[in-house]
Amino acid sequence: MLRITLISAAMAFLLPFGGLRASASNDSTNTEVPGSTEIDDEPDEEINTEARTLVEISLAALTDGTRDHDGGSAAAPFEPPCAEQGSSSNGLGDVYFYCEVHFVCGGERVDDILTGDRSSTDASGFYAQYLSEMIGLVGGDAGAVDFTASGDSVRDLLFDQGLDTEPSDQALPVFYYCRRDDSDTIELFPVADPPTAIDLSPRFAWDTSFGAEYDIDAARGALLDELKVRLGLYKPVPETIPPLATEHTFVHFPTWLWLTNPIETEEVWSESDLGTIHIDIRARLVQVDWLFRDDVIDDEVFKECEPGDMKAHVPGMHPWQDRPECIVRFSKLGTYELSATMRYVIEERVMFRQSALIPFVPIPFTEHPTEPEAALTTVVGDYGVHEIVAVNAYGDPPVSGD
Repeated sequence: MLRITLISAAMAFLLPFGGLRASASNDSTNTEVPGSTEIDDEPDEEINTEARTLVEISLAALTDGTRDHDGGSAAAPFEPPCAEQGSSSNGLGDVYFYCEVHFVCGGERVDDILTGDRSSTDASGFYAQYLSEMIGLVGGDAGAVDFTASGDSVRDLLFDQGLDTEPSDQALPVFYYCRRDDSDTIELFPVADPPTAIDLSPRFAWDTSFGAEYDIDAARGALLDELKVRLGLYKPVPETIPPLATEHTFVHFPTWLWLTNPIETEEVWSESDLGTIHIDIRARLVQVDWLFRDDVIDDEVFKECEPGDMKAHVPGMHPWQDRPECIVRFSKLGTYELSATMRYVIEERVMFRQSALIPFVPIPFTEHPTEPEAALTTVVGDYGVHEIVAVNAYGDPPVSGD
């Protein structure tokens, strides 16, 4: 008979999740220095209102990830060599011969289902070894597999091993395997013949998740901190017509309001070292509050404007006919303090994929659960409201036909 001893080993299963990649290039980076108050003198030049920056964040696995392998029953095409063998007698003249085979079994988290790459390490694991061997068995060079071309075949192969469609986008598979304790070769087939057969062939199960293995909340918090730092470097620069430089407007006159350096979207993002986790956090401008306050006459003028309501004045525009939605009219004379407050909503999204060769499935941004809002305020003092006075022009009378 064949006696099989299963030895559970604490195999390396969870590997440290490496630092998230950083790059000096951005998809759409605002080239204006944060906090700058310079105004573009070219009215036809479009102002970039979106900044998107890749940020380096570190993320580590939470546990060592050890998994045990369980056995089953199946027919065996061959018997492995014996690690120990001998004989025994029942005292009645019957002699029994035995062959003892030792196996080491364990589990390994699958970080990239198509390539076998492991997070935060250049060393390949048992799953990568198995993947290469199986690709070689089904046809192809096991040492040089084009995973891009064979991706569907790899997935079909794994599904045949019990790895059905993932139960959620956060699910991660675990690769369970056994090998003889004197070899690094993974057992690909059941061992021994019925009725003593035990199935030591590899299997898969959706036994863990991204959220259980990686400290995603810490990464989200770090990105949020970085976003707030970037917003804090930005100072809104308000402008009006009549210009703020004149320090006054006129009673009942439609005073235009806008920002010369609007940042309508500030976004920070990061990906895991294997590119299987992607985190976006952004601040999106939804409203600008304009408040004029004169404590002497106890008067206040308030205006809420959406980004699309504001329009920069360009020489040649008519103050009435071309006026935007974002204007105020003063009914009293006085000296007001002006404050412009930009109000942002903070949104985020976290996307997952089983391999860097599989595209992310886009999902919508949702409100940030802990800090859904942010505000930036600039204060300008001594903005006067004057009377409109008549202007008399002196000189030669106009010539007929002019």
